[in-house]
Amino acid sequence: MPGSDPVESRGLQALREFTDTGDRAQMEIIDGVVEKIIYSNADNGYTVCEISHMGGSITAVGYMPLLNEGDGVRLTGAWTNHREYGEQFRVGSYDRVIPETTEAIEKYLASGIIRGSGRSQLPKS
Repeated sequence: MPGSDPVESRGLQALREFTDTGDRAQMEIIDGVVEKIIYSNADNGYTVCEISHMGGSITAVGYMPLLNEGDGVRLTGAWTNHREYGEQFRVGSYDRVIPETTEAIEKYLASGIIRGSGRSQLPKS
């Protein structure tokens, strides 16, 4: 039943709040891979993570429940400047993307998200 999941409801509420702040004109889409989860709140899905993007890395913040290191993501949001932590990409919505390159697939499998697959199961290079 839609709206019954508290994490999903909070994510939808966050998206409405995000788009109601006038940031729509500055919305961007960023494709990348979750390199590191810096902070994650299991109760509401709020996450701070490092995303590899175009040869560098960015910090993304927002309600992104069930995100794992190694996940390919497409983020929609806007840049903000946090007075203490600096430039961050504030996520209004996100989608997980299926890994396509050998490196991305190995990183995904190494994350341990699939039981029995971890770094020890990957071929040695």
